[in-house]
Amino acid sequence: MTKPNNREEYRECIYKVIGRTKKHPTRVNAGLGLELLDCRYKGEDSGDDEIAADFLFKPKDEHLNPSNGVHGGIIAMVFDTSAGIGAVAATGSRISTTDISCSYLRAMTEDAYKITITYTHIGRRMVNAVGTIREYKSGIKCAACMITFMLSGESPLELRL
Repeated sequence: MTKPNNREEYRECIYKVIGRTKKHPTRVNAGLGLELLDCRYKGEDSGDDEIAADFLFKPKDEHLNPSNGVHGGIIAMVFDTSAGIGAVAATGSRISTTDISCSYLRAMTEDAYKITITYTHIGRRMVNAVGTIREYKSGIKCAACMITFMLSGESPLELRL
């Protein structure tokens, strides 16, 4: 499969990537239980060239630290996984994380969070994105990240025809 051409194709690709993750329920990515809320693809709805995806994350007990907040490593994993899902869907290529930087702005002790990933560069070899995690109900920002992926050029199984 090649890159999507519109929002619906992008959404379908994201669902395929998430579906592939769910086929391996014991792996870390599946344990996060990320759900797609919405996506934007090249100008639809916003009038610009934004490619972005919003995910829902509902922490489980195993995601918490001793203070009952989401563990910082889990927060980084949520960013890496959600940004990776959208990057695979947008490029049609397998990826590897090359760099991630997370800023933890407040304790995450709520039941649900909205993760927004916006792709700032999608090139032939690299993908850059920024992300935020906000409390789902209040919209208060809890964490932010910058992440870079390297494209392998190989099509992932879930996107092959």
